[in-house]
Amino acid sequence: MQTFITPEEREKARLYERVRDAYARRRALSVGGWVFREDDVEVWACPWVDVFNGLMSPRWPAEEAEVSWQKAVRLYQATGQGMFVSLGPSVIAPNLREILKRDGFRCSYHVPFMHLQVGDLRDGPAVSGVSVELVTDFAVFRKQEHPWIGKLNTKFQKARFHFVREQAQAANPHLWQFIARLEDGRIVGSSLLFRHEGEGAVFDVAVHPDFRRRGIGGQLMRETCRFADWLGLSELGLSASHRGVGLYEKVGFVEVGRYSDFFLSKGRVALLS
Repeated sequence: MQTFITPEEREKARLYERVRDAYARRRALSVGGWVFREDDVEVWACPWVDVFNGLMSPRWPAEEAEVSWQKAVRLYQATGQGMFVSLGPSVIAPNLREILKRDGFRCSYHVPFMHLQVGDLRDGPAVSGVSVELVTDFAVFRKQEHPWIGKLNTKFQKARFHFVREQAQAANPHLWQFIARLEDGRIVGSSLLFRHEGEGAVFDVAVHPDFRRRGIGGQLMRETCRFADWLGLSELGLSASHRGVGLYEKVGFVEVGRYSDFFLSKGRVALLS
């Protein structure tokens, strides 16, 4: 667990969270979910999409943590969904962890948070026979499996795909989907760039298991970050799997801190008072 964080690191986390929160909010509205708000607390919920619903990283003052927490619980109970909370470097109310433990939450896992000053992007060799493309025609996924979403067979997958396509094809897009493609046309990787009010983050980076450790992920990330630079974004954040940390470090991302992710099932959320 991270015990100390500088003001600069906290601001980097807040930048990422502003973009991530906007991403989650837009996704909830896109797939028929809900947005609930009470004063300073907002919850987003996506029915049947996944367990990661709602209040992603509370940032209220420590002396108001209990009051704000009760608001969050009431809002979650209105969704009828499970409750997910991610406590990261920006949290200034350390007693939230004690509140979570008290109410029966268990930490699912710790997620590294990484940050890039786009001007510090590191160059690297292009992979022979691989091109990185910005997706403009989403019909390509009718014949090929989406590298991160998978086959569009379930409500979960269709909702995810609908959100990505809707945001990418909007008149004023907030989202850009990139793919890594072999010379024979096969799609073997993808990444997603999301922008909110002049700030950006990268989500859902994936490379097909059969093509990992060949430099494809690095090429995909560099092209995504170059596009972010073209958009005028000076910083990018992302949450990394532990397996992906090395990849992101190679292109210039720096690990800033960790998010501790907590979850409680909808049945147990309903019993909270």
